[in-house]
Amino acid sequence: MRQSIPTYALYGEDRSAVGDFWIHSESIPSRSSVNHWEIRPHKHEAFFQFLDIRGGEGQLVLPERAIPLGRGALVTVPPERVHGFRFSPDIDGNVLTFVLSRLPVVPAPALMESPLVHRLEEASDDARLVRDLIGRINSEVAAGFGIDGEFVRACLSAAMILIGRIGAAGGRTAGEAERDFGRIEKLKTLIALHFRQQQPVEFYAEKLTLTPVHLNRVCRKITGQSVGQLIAERVIEEARRDLVFTSMTVQQIAFDLGFSDPAYFNRLFSRQTGLTPKTYRNREQQRLSAEN
Repeated sequence: MRQSIPTYALYGEDRSAVGDFWIHSESIPSRSSVNHWEIRPHKHEAFFQFLDIRGGEGQLVLPERAIPLGRGALVTVPPERVHGFRFSPDIDGNVLTFVLSRLPVVPAPALMESPLVHRLEEASDDARLVRDLIGRINSEVAAGFGIDGEFVRACLSAAMILIGRIGAAGGRTAGEAERDFGRIEKLKTLIALHFRQQQPVEFYAEKLTLTPVHLNRVCRKITGQSVGQLIAERVIEEARRDLVFTSMTVQQIAFDLGFSDPAYFNRLFSRQTGLTPKTYRNREQQRLSAEN
């Protein structure tokens, strides 16, 4: 059964037949109408897709179930996930197909797990902005600005971030979602202020009047990471900067970042980056010298 699922670039087109492109825009009827309004189960090897439903009805067909679609729905389809569609003849909307690696953002983890349906019919600021961004991207690509367009990449990146937020808010009221995003923004500010003190999760939870378990749950929901992972990321970011732009020894950097044991700092840095601090410093300094 798995072997019978075709892999396409665009639906019905061999992967080698599309040519060298990283983004493509077309109306939903343009392809589904010639296929009797049905896109049979298939997958894309490298492409991510947005399907913006502006009118009519349909279904997102997954191996285990079919999800109804209607006006205001936005479907996200990650690479290598089997999916299909059925549409009514009055379907209206667009499909954006693009290479995810060309964007400077990392999608929310949930967006990469499976095809999802996001309801954008509510008049929230994020939903309105996503619709506006996708509409503008379609216009830019249609006008021929998509291939090398930094503006298109910026719009796609912003849309991806907002869709991740909308997906993370699923099942919660707009007020609850807004409150959780506010908590994470405050958490990041607190981490920036206190990461050198190696404060535990309990410290940040108390500052935000939450339990550590609740804070970790909210953090994973919004960012896909635990509080501890966010702290480690901030520490390693500062360590990288110090290694490249200061003359401090690795031991001095470790102490400055709040580590009492430089060996532990070395292990953490290696685990996060795949390189020892010394190797990282040498590589980056050689790269800067070559560029200069």
